[in-house]
Amino acid sequence: MRRAALGLLCSLAASLLMIDAAAQQPRDNQRRVESGTATIAGVVTSADAQSRPLRRARVMISSAELEVPRAAITTDDGSFTFDSLPAGSFSVSASKDGYTSAAFGAVRPGRPGRLVTVAAGEVRQVRVALPQGAVITGMLRDPHGDPAPGIPVVVLSRRFVPWSGEQRLVPVPGINVSTDDRGIYRAFGLAEGSYLVTAMPRFPFTGSPGEVNAVSREEIQRAMAEIQERRTSSRPGIPVANGAAAPVPTRRAGLSYAPTYFPGTTSESGAVPIAVTSGEVKTGVNFDLDYVPSASIEGFIAMPPGGRAQLLLSSGVDSPYQTTTSATIGADGQFAFRRLSPGHYVITAQAFTTPAAGTRSADLTLWGRTDVVVSGDDIAGVNLILQPALTLTGDLVFEGTASPPTLNGFKWPLQFLASRGTHSAPFPIAVIEGSQVVLRGLVPGTYRFMSSPQGIRTRVGPWWLKSILIDDRELLDRPLEIPPNPKSLRVTFSDQASQLSGAVTDRDGTPVSHSYVVVFSDDPRTWFLNSRRVAAVQLKADGRYTVSNLPAGNYFIAVSSDLENNEWFDPERLEVLRASAMRVSIGENQSVSRNITVGQRQP
Repeated sequence: MRRAALGLLCSLAASLLMIDAAAQQPRDNQRRVESGTATIAGVVTSADAQSRPLRRARVMISSAELEVPRAAITTDDGSFTFDSLPAGSFSVSASKDGYTSAAFGAVRPGRPGRLVTVAAGEVRQVRVALPQGAVITGMLRDPHGDPAPGIPVVVLSRRFVPWSGEQRLVPVPGINVSTDDRGIYRAFGLAEGSYLVTAMPRFPFTGSPGEVNAVSREEIQRAMAEIQERRTSSRPGIPVANGAAAPVPTRRAGLSYAPTYFPGTTSESGAVPIAVTSGEVKTGVNFDLDYVPSASIEGFIAMPPGGRAQLLLSSGVDSPYQTTTSATIGADGQFAFRRLSPGHYVITAQAFTTPAAGTRSADLTLWGRTDVVVSGDDIAGVNLILQPALTLTGDLVFEGTASPPTLNGFKWPLQFLASRGTHSAPFPIAVIEGSQVVLRGLVPGTYRFMSSPQGIRTRVGPWWLKSILIDDRELLDRPLEIPPNPKSLRVTFSDQASQLSGAVTDRDGTPVSHSYVVVFSDDPRTWFLNSRRVAAVQLKADGRYTVSNLPAGNYFIAVSSDLENNEWFDPERLEVLRASAMRVSIGENQSVSRNITVGQRQP
């Protein structure tokens, strides 16, 4: 019984629950063996029609057998050698200024390559071809039409982000350019594709996003008159005795620089993509910077007695420039966020109880959230209303013939992360009280799994995670959405599960390796990060694969050698894979075998 309890504890650690570090298995602190008798050698060439060796290219090699990756520079004939390697599998990549970095065996630049496997005493020869990089160049001008020197320019591409499970605009790695004294920028080494170009101006003399005051012609004339008046005064700084009262200073409207996209818009939706081919030089990508009005948000939050509150403002929910800042809350509950560019902002608040003596943590008791749209004018009177955090109690159920473990009193942090633009409260610690799961300090909103739960694809002890129901809604088949007033919770484990297995061969019957088998539901609504109805496993050396614990339903099976980590959860990628996929139906706890021949049209 004790062993079963510890087994389940490890399972929940990687799925819904994780135990304290002290309860985990100790790390292996032994240094890996890094020397051996294997050798990987090769040549780096250009990828154009008239391929030629590339001298002084940088080659990197890494592996689980190497504690630190190794590097080499190619000779005049483009060759490189890594000797004294331990037996194992290695990734090899190369880069050179003016060219697009590439990995050995990659289908195209920026994609994962194939591993190079060597045995003791073996010598493997490889070739890495680098496409010539494209160039995007142009001029930036300031709001007055003059060249804008020293402005950072960022090149963005839309791609799948593994940790978020979403397609996002992200900066192209390794492209760090600024305008020169003529306002000219030149981004080189770009892979063939489509990009957005954006300028990230900084206000002179501050080194940070700047704010200037809008000054009218009348204000300038008034200031000049005041200067002249002071010059005629016998006592500088003292107004002349004309009986006129000094004007009360007023707050001027602020202006600030904001990220500006080509062809000169501060809105991502108005940006124009720049398409380039390998080796192409795209000139004339010129655009002007502009000022945008900045404003403040001021408001009030009712502070809980004897507690503390945290107030955060998030911006750029759908932008690569998403930022989060905090505000100090005054004793009277007043707060303010300053120097905000136009846009959509989310203010979230969390109130905590004072930690008990001898403890480090406090319980979340209240929360609040509001959306604010800034258009250039100051906004006052934003009252943030706090609501009590939720407590949700539900059943922990074990189905099957195995004896249920005893877990009373265990506490585990849940591995969920809030989706962007919803809130910032962490998911609470779950406490097992008898046969029930209790969540205290729960904030409504949409969450996602931080990683694929171990109870989904790998069994711990005899148990598989089968279901999480909140108000009879299955959360394992869609992003975890906590409603404002949840009434029931039920977590179910079972000692039975389905299994899909088979072998992948080419048309000659040779086993296929260095590829993935991707299994995904025929319902696109279940295509999200760490969905239990989407799975990918790397083929073994004999071409075999096994996927366990798929819920009953209809699925596609596809084979791909061109996948990055977690990309099999990307709906756009799954749409592509579906075109050549095999169909299969799986029943509850059913074992199904399907063999696949690569290059053959699948039924």
